[in-house]
Amino acid sequence: MTINNTVIKDYLLEKKLVEDNETVDCKEIGRGAFNVNYLVETSGGEKFLFRFVIWSMRDHIDDMAKYESLVLKNLTGLDISPKLIFVDETRSVFSYPLIIEEYIEGKTIKQSQERFVEQIIDSLPIAIKLYREGKSAGLTSQSEIISNKLLERKLECFRKYNSPLADVITEHKKTITDFTERCDKLLNEKVFVHGDLNPENYIYSNEKKWYLVDWQSPFIGDASFDIATLLWDFYWNFFIGKPLDKEQKESIKNSYCDLSGTDIEVLNKKIEMVTIFLDFDMLTRIEYLLLKLTHENDLLKVEAEEEDFIVKNRVSPARALLVNEKILLDIIDRMEKYTV
Repeated sequence: MTINNTVIKDYLLEKKLVEDNETVDCKEIGRGAFNVNYLVETSGGEKFLFRFVIWSMRDHIDDMAKYESLVLKNLTGLDISPKLIFVDETRSVFSYPLIIEEYIEGKTIKQSQERFVEQIIDSLPIAIKLYREGKSAGLTSQSEIISNKLLERKLECFRKYNSPLADVITEHKKTITDFTERCDKLLNEKVFVHGDLNPENYIYSNEKKWYLVDWQSPFIGDASFDIATLLWDFYWNFFIGKPLDKEQKESIKNSYCDLSGTDIEVLNKKIEMVTIFLDFDMLTRIEYLLLKLTHENDLLKVEAEEEDFIVKNRVSPARALLVNEKILLDIIDRMEKYTV
């Protein structure tokens, strides 16, 4: 996808977000598997985040730009997220649906490259505020995330394109489906969950305030899902290069329990189950994404530049970390503890 200052200026003029005598400068500041982000600055001092939604992170949500904008509207007034300015799902000007947000200047935990545990503990109050005060109207439910329906969709894709994972999952399908049902039942809270807490999605602003970003994954469910994701070895290996050690994880969990009033034994049990689910979900999702990009991109409409980035910088490195039959069988062995 290519955009330039002239196209951006004309677009902002049409939306009455700049004056005719202002100049505009845009630059790409980050991209992931599901979005591309640009900082747009005007000579009048305004700064916007242009967030292009490439495709849906949640397979059961067809219009991810609409969903993410709904989430941001629900967060209005909490002061823990960027403010929504405008959403454009038409693709009439740009190749992808667009969300325009307030730009927050600062650094992510990943960018800071230091004091990871201290920063996470310092930022926990905004996550707890989300769970206590976030408005959940219109959000998808946990049972659509921890879902055997999604498993069926992935398995159908694996069989269609001859993935070696298909036979393993088919052989152990009862264990997997039983585990998924028990996991969903154990996670019995009904709060606003971010759904993708990782070192890239916390920003410490220049005004010394914490914010959460990347709101494509929220759902109504159990807060332990977020805490498990925050501690998840896969994310720390992928984003930072090494996992948190046991002492660091215990420090974060204890701080969360102290702040939220959560029982540590209950939290530990939930985190253990969620981590198994996360490992299985990510392993199968990576394979699923690669097969969809390879065989069905005419339906996804992901352009060549974004497809190349996703495959080389997201899917392939993640696949090398996690996706093989031996790891899948190990995850299934861990599931069996909860299904006997």
